[in-house]
Amino acid sequence: MMWHTPTMTDLQSIRAVLYTGTTMTTGDLRTTHWRLSDTMNNIKQSFVMVHDAAVQPLNGSPSDAVQTAQVFVNRDQIVLALPKEGTAGYERRPAQQALHVPRGAVQAVIQASPFRIEGVLHPPKDVDLLQYT
Repeated sequence: MMWHTPTMTDLQSIRAVLYTGTTMTTGDLRTTHWRLSDTMNNIKQSFVMVHDAAVQPLNGSPSDAVQTAQVFVNRDQIVLALPKEGTAGYERRPAQQALHVPRGAVQAVIQASPFRIEGVLHPPKDVDLLQYT
């Protein structure tokens, strides 16, 4: 079996926010995957390379952010990885975007210390949320 080495044309760019215990890094991840969760679950290296990045201390202000062309984030230090606002829902291949499962909206709070996220979950309709998790 021949292995295919990804080329630059095979790579997708996913805008993401990576949180560690001390920093928030916003930037682009170059990957062969279409979804951030697939990208994060398939990282083999110890570090994640983030392109066109802004690194901000969690206890600082946005003016404390450092802009850089590339930065490495230790994979084991990532507490939370989120697609940057505005990209969720577009992370599917164009051919799959037409495949739509009707979903409801449920207010939720997720805690991953030291973070607390309030938002809306979208489980499939007619599914008990406790069975969905």
